[in-house]
Amino acid sequence: MKFGELTYNEYTKRIKAFHGTVAPGILLGGFMVNLAMEKLPEGGFFDVICETKTCLPDAVQLLTPCSIGNGWLRVLDLGRFAAVFYDKYSGLGLRVCLDRSKLEEWEEVKTWFLKLKPKHEQDSELLFAQIKAAGTSLFTTAPAKVHEKHLKKKKMGKTMICPICQETFPEAHGSICRGCAQELPYDLIQESADTDQKKTLLLNKTTVAESVGMHLLHDITRIIYKKEKGVAFKKGHLITAENIHMLRELGKNNVFVEEQNIFIKGYKHEDEVVLDFAQNMSGQGICFNEIPKEGRINLTAEIDGIFISDEEQLERFNMSSDVICASLPNYQLVKKGDTVAATRAIPLYISNEDYLKALNCLKKKTLFTVQPLRKAKVGILVTGTEVYENLIEDRYTKVIQSKVEAYGCEVVSKKIAPDDVNMISGIIHNMINAGADMIITTAGLSVDPDDMTLEGIMNAGAQDLLYGVPVLPGSMVVCSKIDDTQIIGVPGCGIYNDRFSFDLLLPRLLANITITSKDLARMGNGGLL
Repeated sequence: MKFGELTYNEYTKRIKAFHGTVAPGILLGGFMVNLAMEKLPEGGFFDVICETKTCLPDAVQLLTPCSIGNGWLRVLDLGRFAAVFYDKYSGLGLRVCLDRSKLEEWEEVKTWFLKLKPKHEQDSELLFAQIKAAGTSLFTTAPAKVHEKHLKKKKMGKTMICPICQETFPEAHGSICRGCAQELPYDLIQESADTDQKKTLLLNKTTVAESVGMHLLHDITRIIYKKEKGVAFKKGHLITAENIHMLRELGKNNVFVEEQNIFIKGYKHEDEVVLDFAQNMSGQGICFNEIPKEGRINLTAEIDGIFISDEEQLERFNMSSDVICASLPNYQLVKKGDTVAATRAIPLYISNEDYLKALNCLKKKTLFTVQPLRKAKVGILVTGTEVYENLIEDRYTKVIQSKVEAYGCEVVSKKIAPDDVNMISGIIHNMINAGADMIITTAGLSVDPDDMTLEGIMNAGAQDLLYGVPVLPGSMVVCSKIDDTQIIGVPGCGIYNDRFSFDLLLPRLLANITITSKDLARMGNGGLL
């Protein structure tokens, strides 16, 4: 029995030296590698993806040239005792996995693998004997092809020096290293009592009486109940004797002035940081006033359209110390000049380290955008034999037409089709030929046996079809396309409900926003209309 060039005893000794103990999982993994090597063609350049992080990667590293360090071995922890051995250029290869049905013949291996007994109650000697006797018979294999994205090796690229810790790191990681950007799993122990921990910044304050002739370091706000909230004195204001009474009326017995706080090493003023934040937050269709007010900058819509926010990026930024950013809800319709977001630093001065960490959370020009809405040419296809045969009056065309025309769209075709797959798909193609770049079908999307609209849309050649959205009313929605024409199937509830799922989706479609299954899933939060 050989494991590569190693005998069984040599392999177990190598396991102990590498892993610390002769782990059953690594011994089992050795047989898996043996089976893969037997079945793979000789002379190939193979990489490995392990589907568990426990033991199996060690067997691969012991018996093949593939290691985590050289990038030929990757671990995707799916929790399954399996691995794919594949040609690093074509992606073609072999998946080897432990076959649970074959464990029935080896009771102690089954007990160990399925954790049917506590470890101290297991018979280790019998376990190793059964693993050795079973060998490669415990595994099954299947051809596999690794996805293209996993064949490309990520290069480290250029390196830079982290402005916080001064250590080198890959430039692709961001403006600071990941160690500084994320919470470290350890604290460095200082050898002296003098630590590098960030201390609270204490500014020098000056009494109002002594501040005459000096310049304010911050805006001072005046609030009049139910009437006014604004800046009474701006940052940089030269305090005069005439200002003393008003300052005291505003509750200011002390102020911060520039002359008493000339230079603060390691900190940045609130106005400086919010300007940098706003510049990095503002994407397409967003503008802002470059003069902060009360330590805050508002971001406004530069055009009419739909407001889009990267919610995950915004959450990361707001988890940073001493900064905030508030915005409108995602996908809200806005007009030119509307305030869509605002950002500020909480203290008057923020540490340079916290500033850099917050700035690193922002991917430039992608946090907020406003996308314009196109004026679509719309085809409306009402489906239902009962409507087609004039058994009931068509009321749905008027409903849909009023909704799309409210956005400036033009209805170029209105048709009614019976519950017939071929007629539905034929009319869809006729509408496309008539110039429609958005086709809206109505009803016929439920589970009733006569409902043929979904099948008709599919028969027309629909691509990227999504069916169902967690919004009520109107969960049975279809989103798809045929080439550049958007196809939307809406359920019959729009006849009864003034507002339903279509009202949430229409602005996104007019903004040409690609809608994925994940986007639809997120609509469940707030989807009860």
